[in-house]
Amino acid sequence: MAAAAAARPGARATLLRAGGLAGLLSGLVGVGGGVVMVPALVSRRVGLSQRCATGTSLLAILPIAAVGAVTYVLAGDRAVDGVAVVLVVPGSILGAVAGARLTTVLAERFLALAFSALTLAAAVRLLIPAGLGGSGAGLGWSAAHVAALLGIGVVTGMASGLLGIGGGVVMVPALVLGLGLSQQLAQGTSLAAIVPTGLTGAITHARLGQVEVLAARWLAGPGAVAAVAGAILANHLPQAPLRVLFAAYIAVVGGGVGLRALRSRPRVGGPRSDRIP
Repeated sequence: MAAAAAARPGARATLLRAGGLAGLLSGLVGVGGGVVMVPALVSRRVGLSQRCATGTSLLAILPIAAVGAVTYVLAGDRAVDGVAVVLVVPGSILGAVAGARLTTVLAERFLALAFSALTLAAAVRLLIPAGLGGSGAGLGWSAAHVAALLGIGVVTGMASGLLGIGGGVVMVPALVLGLGLSQQLAQGTSLAAIVPTGLTGAITHARLGQVEVLAARWLAGPGAVAAVAGAILANHLPQAPLRVLFAAYIAVVGGGVGLRALRSRPRVGGPRSDRIP
């Protein structure tokens, strides 16, 4: 199926463009880029099913997020919070496996609408500067931080496995709004945590026969290169405009997911309704 999809007229160009844009956004705002890649994969020019697009997106996210995270570490001082990564990853791995498996049985319309509402609310809050100074200091091992980060990990992983996104759309607002990290530190931390999360989700989808490796390669190549440029730019931008840019990004993402969910028509007689990227 991968070869057939890649052979379609315009498929390769579509994947290259989507991968480049996903990589730039990944480095710039600390996300995996799945919200760009999944629509490209299900488009008429590529023609993958929603389930295969979800798994393929997660596979393509791996090199993109890894390159972005390394660039953050090299370009900025304390660009990744190690404590947050260690605590987020266990929950995100469990959530990614559960989310990936749920794609085979669960109707996603309600979840997509909830995801849309969550991201839109986070976007509005990020645009309000009061109380969002942000700290460049890392998080400690307090009970409150441990519980919060484990919970963030589970929610991030579920979103990743269900929707084919890296999870930064959920993780970055949670770290900034809930735990007070600076925008840059939250983004670098998000990219580092996305790698094991995406790997787990991709493996689970691959075992279900829902990954197209060739399409993922066409996405990942330009994506990894563009992620370097995005991460370098993010480390040189002041916090306020970067936060506004991220807020605008997740508002577009959340609005798009919500509109697709509202327009979808759930199938009668079972839980497998339209899949929402």
